[in-house]
Amino acid sequence: MKLKYLFLLILFQLFITSANAENKIYYLDMNFIINNSDAGKEILKKIDEFKNKSMGDLKKKEELIKRKQNEFNSQKNILSQDEIKTRITNIEDEVQKFNSERKNLINEYEIKKKKDIEELMKKISPLLEEYMDQNSIDFILNQSSVLISKSKYNLNEKIINLLNEKLN
Repeated sequence: MKLKYLFLLILFQLFITSANAENKIYYLDMNFIINNSDAGKEILKKIDEFKNKSMGDLKKKEELIKRKQNEFNSQKNILSQDEIKTRITNIEDEVQKFNSERKNLINEYEIKKKKDIEELMKKISPLLEEYMDQNSIDFILNQSSVLISKSKYNLNEKIINLLNEKLN
């Protein structure tokens, strides 16, 4: 009697193990996909252009403030005390305004980057779901969550090709 139960238990365990073995689990690196897909490259290019334009404007303003400071330092000995105080106040105000503007541009850049990448992710998600359905995949994990795996479970190139085909 005990032998029958043991046999049934082993048989039941084998069925559970084989059922679990049929799960298809793959992984991909979303950063790699964003950096290497055509749509991702286009978004990153736009974000970079925005950053470069903003930084160029800030550089010009910073150089103007430095010129005013240098001009003030060279004239400091010949100016009256009231004029010195006025110029110092003006330069300090410009520096505060510049720092505030720089902080706002950095925040604006981060918000724009986050928003654009989220929009791309909204476009990628349905394509991933469709790919999962077509290929009977149960799970797709982020590569950073995978400790070690065979490279045949890496979907990066397949998904990049799918994105380049569908999003262009």
